[in-house]
This record gives sequence, C-alpha cells and structure tokens, in this order.
Amino acid sequence: MVFTKKKSPDEIYLEEKLFWDKESKKSLLWVPQIKRKAFFHKLKKKSIWWHKYINPLQHKLILDVGCGTEDSYIPYLILSKNKLVGIDLSENTIKINKLILDKLGIKAAIINFNNPFKIIQLFKKKKDLKAIFVVGNVEHPLFAKKQFDIVHAKWILHHTQSIPAALKNINMSLKSGGLFICTESNILYPLRWITQVKFLRSINIFRYFAIKYGPLDPNEMARTPGDYIRMIKDAGFKVNVVDFKHEFEFVGYVVRLFIKNKNVIHFAKKIDNFLLLLEFPKYFAMDVKILAEKVKDV
Repeated sequence: MVFTKKKSPDEIYLEEKLFWDKESKKSLLWVPQIKRKAFFHKLKKKSIWWHKYINPLQHKLILDVGCGTEDSYIPYLILSKNKLVGIDLSENTIKINKLILDKLGIKAAIINFNNPFKIIQLFKKKKDLKAIFVVGNVEHPLFAKKQFDIVHAKWILHHTQSIPAALKNINMSLKSGGLFICTESNILYPLRWITQVKFLRSINIFRYFAIKYGPLDPNEMARTPGDYIRMIKDAGFKVNVVDFKHEFEFVGYVVRLFIKNKNVIHFAKKIDNFLLLLEFPKYFAMDVKILAEKVKDV
C-alpha cells in the first residue's frame, strides 16, 4: 500500500496552490455574514499571544506571510493603526481577504508584479490605502530589501519546500532590528507525528485518511521546536521568546473524537491544562510560538 510518490518542485507548487484555493473557499460561508460593528467589537477582544512580551504594534509596516483568511490578524493589525502587506500562494485567498476588508470599509488593493519593488512607495502615493495583497511565494524574493518593521507568519514554514530559503527572504525584507513573529506546527505533537513522520509515510493509513477527508496538506512537514529555533538563528535572527502555552490539546482532542458530552470534554481539557504546567509535556504541544529579532543580514 503506497500513498506517496516523488514530485517535482513545480508539481508541489501547483498542488499547494490548488489545495489552498480549495481551503480558502470555506471562508465564503461566513464572509457574506460579516457585520462591520460586530466584527470590530470582536477584534478588540482578540487574544494576541505576543502582547505579553512586546507592546501592541502600532504605526508599523507589517508583512503577513501566507496571510490566509481564518484568523483575522489582517483587520486586527490594521485596526491597530498599522499598514499591512499580505502574500499568499492562493489567488482565492487574496481575493477573499480583499472582500473582507471591503465589507469592513478598509481600503485595500491587489497588485501584480514581476520584479521586487518598494512597497512603501505605493502607500505614500495612496494615503488612504491600508493594505496591499500580492499572490506570491515566500521562497522567492518579493520586495526590495529592508522595508518592513514586522513579519508575521502563522503555520507557514512547514508548508514550504525550503524553510531556509523562506527565512532568508523574510530576513531580507526586514529592517535591521525588525521582528519576526512566528507560530509553527510541532512534529512532536502526537497526532501530528502519526500523520507526518517520514518513515511511515508510504504505508500510513492515518495519513491517507487525514489527506482525503481532513485538512492535512499532503506536502507539509512539521519540525521540532529545536529545529525551528536553529534555522531561525541561522537565518540571522536572535530568538527572544519561545512559547508553548495555550496550544496543547491531546486528551481533549482524543475525547472529542468519540464523546460529545460537554462535561467530559471540559474535564479532558482540564487534564490538558494540567499537563501544560509540567515542563516536559510542553515540548509535545501542538504549536511553538517564536518571537525573533533580526540581528544581521544573510
């Protein structure tokens, strides 16, 4: 039973675009229902993990890599008086982000380009422009060097074919001392390890069904927290914060697969929260959150 085959980089790139085009369409179920006042009220209450380590970001030029449509970081960051550039492989994702901002009354534009350019010039020309969206791949140079104050990337690196290439371009796009805010999938999380570990891929029935019926990207490959930290440091960053909190769910996840009783699920969640108090289980958390500072060019 074999479920994997060798693919060329072009095949993987096309497969990724198609996968995220399909995933982004799920947002069309809720985007038409957006009510501006209620949406802004919800954004003001949004929990932002890095706020306990740094002041809220304001008056910054921010690059959101693999911007997606689900987490509302883009309108949140704009509401916090920042200018934002969002890039994504999926043209559908870019269009849906523009639609979300249109419904919120936020001025945004989708642009196309062939060569790296100075994004700041576009914001200077159009003072009311708050966001720019670009279809692009973080593994290739997109913008002129040292333009952005912040780069935000949530669940992106493990979807790339080359994490070092992606980190190199993130470094190049940041100003000296700029911040890289990163959330990444942890391969040590048991349910992720089962579906992604390499030596089981060719015979992995769990992986097969996760790809066929679930949201598992067939090309993604998570790493350990230590791997991410090492690669980020090698890319010219100083890692200031590593956070495993708020993202551990194992007992609760397994229980929810088989039991619908709310009291049982709540109790299972308490077990997960207790495990988080211990040092060792943190390394098996779903995600690792990293706050890094650019200290040198690469």
